[in-house]
Amino acid sequence: MKELFRIKTNLFSLVWERRAKQDPPILAERTSVTGRLILSKRSPQLQFLESNWRSGVPARLESDPSLEIGPPIYEQSDYQIYLKSRNDLGKIRLQHRDPNILQGLSYQENDRVLHGTINFRNQIGRSLFTICVDGSSYG
Repeated sequence: MKELFRIKTNLFSLVWERRAKQDPPILAERTSVTGRLILSKRSPQLQFLESNWRSGVPARLESDPSLEIGPPIYEQSDYQIYLKSRNDLGKIRLQHRDPNILQGLSYQENDRVLHGTINFRNQIGRSLFTICVDGSSYG
């Protein structure tokens, strides 16, 4: 697995990885491909922690949540995610406009942990994910 980005906040943590065996052919052809990763807060209660990280970004910028570049995400590739509530009682939810994208994910530990595989198939385009803790949207 290759870790692509890690988001840590006072309410949740998320790790997004790509299976190294499934690198798309474009990665072999182009070494300077960049993607777009925008982190937005939907509540002033959400605070980004210093341990945020994204691959493919200069070390001095990799933990900056205001940065809008990040690792590219490809169609027909499996991505492993691990999302966990930082509150012992907080139930976590991940939302996306296409519920089929989330079908490979499983909730555990009384809905405090969500993990599994995301594959956009041929529908990646621009994707927006929303993370909810105890029914409130945060990012």
